[in-house]
Amino acid sequence: MVKTLKNILILMFAIIALTACAENEFSSQVEDSEIIVPAPTPVPPVIPIPDPVQPTPSPSPVPPSPIPVQPPVPSPPPVQPPINPPDQVTKLSFERDINTTTNIDMVWVVDNSVSMVEEIEIIRENLGRFLLSLEDRAQLNFTLITNSKGSHGMNLSSWATSRGYRQISQFIDSHDSLSRFLEFIPRLIGTSLRPKSQKILVVVSDDNSEVGTNEFFRLIKRFINPNQFKIFGFVGLDKNLSPCIDRVGSHYIRMAEATGGQTFNICEKDWTPHFESLIKNIGQITKTEFTLPSIPKSELLVLIDGVATTKYKIEKNILIVNPENFNSNKKWIIEVSYK
Repeated sequence: MVKTLKNILILMFAIIALTACAENEFSSQVEDSEIIVPAPTPVPPVIPIPDPVQPTPSPSPVPPSPIPVQPPVPSPPPVQPPINPPDQVTKLSFERDINTTTNIDMVWVVDNSVSMVEEIEIIRENLGRFLLSLEDRAQLNFTLITNSKGSHGMNLSSWATSRGYRQISQFIDSHDSLSRFLEFIPRLIGTSLRPKSQKILVVVSDDNSEVGTNEFFRLIKRFINPNQFKIFGFVGLDKNLSPCIDRVGSHYIRMAEATGGQTFNICEKDWTPHFESLIKNIGQITKTEFTLPSIPKSELLVLIDGVATTKYKIEKNILIVNPENFNSNKKWIIEVSYK
């Protein structure tokens, strides 16, 4: 047994010795050789995947704030002259001076060019009422110079001719209204144009005159006293206000201003205000219109130089005295009383 144990120990020593020798040999080999460490396998870079972009929702349109609507402001009622209290008597006195005439000699010269068809129709429809209104204010002579034939001509009505009004049938071109008027003056003097009357020339044209302002006045004063002559015109005022015209009626405008007349826009569809303004001008010339401070509620008492007359009309607060009341060239006193 002792021998067996001895053998085991010897074997163990031998194993230890062999192991030590092997380790020494391995260490020397490691020191003498380069240790090659394999390169690490490259790892591909990690590309971050962005989160899917969600579309930003468009903001809902904000409706505009409503504009506050103001209630319409009612137009004020037209101002009417006051009406007299029933028991209050108004007494007025007017004076009409010696240099005033009631004789009005009016000549209309109307352009017959093709572009004037609508305007001629307006004249045809309104001329009768216009003449009746003038008869209330003046002792009237009326002459129409225009072509009586064709679609852009017109005839004076039988009603007008029965009252002594006359027409000279003559074609009037777009620019020769004044030259034709000058041509016919010798025929008009003494009949249509009376010596002591106020002469009124009314031109209706959508063009200008070939006769200039200064030339016309130089020629007309051989026949007519410039102080007894006024020009009115239904003409083109400018291209913006009067888009229907061929040319602005600049000569007519200057002549109307020089004589104290007036011009009206020929392109307006309603000529009622133009006729009313022309009538008012005639009433101011003849001084047969008198403005009352209030609207009468009773019949008026009108005295002409102390003599009562019923030859008058009342339109609202305007007293229109018939020109037959003023039958001589003198100063007149008009007295009015009413309730």
